[in-house]
Amino acid sequence: MVAVIPSAASEQLRPLARQRRWRALWPAAAAVLLCLPLSVTAAERAKELLANALALTANANAGGQAYAKNCAGCHGDKAWGVGESSIPALAGQRERYLLTQLIDFAELNRDAVEMHRANASLGVAPEQQWRNLAAYLARLPINPRPQRGDGKGLDNGSGIYRDSCASCHREDGLG
Repeated sequence: MVAVIPSAASEQLRPLARQRRWRALWPAAAAVLLCLPLSVTAAERAKELLANALALTANANAGGQAYAKNCAGCHGDKAWGVGESSIPALAGQRERYLLTQLIDFAELNRDAVEMHRANASLGVAPEQQWRNLAAYLARLPINPRPQRGDGKGLDNGSGIYRDSCASCHREDGLG
């Protein structure tokens, strides 16, 4: 084995190399550090909005009026969605789930320009509007004949579900 003894010149270059590395990494490190408190704040705000909305008394009739005015144009009169256009069915979903989704769209935690516009059109007292809308949708009957795909993407979809959904919704999808 040959021992390598660092020269004085190489010892002087090490701090310079570290400085260059730090200068190269600094912008990325700063961006991560600056975004971290924002994401925690956004999550806390969404949680607070959900708690506020759940504390309100739901008015499903008012939710039905808001749905007809702001949502039926895309999701359909029965809230059964349009599968081929990737517009989800909302009828019969759980109220808390619907509230969470509405809040995530309103807080821009989910990316869908159409939903951002629809949420903005709900007007004043959005927490009450979300509560009413969620109550209305949760009481609607689910589509007895939901649309089905051609089956060509089942393996891909199964992997996505397993990686991104099963931790909350269980492997069988009933959670």
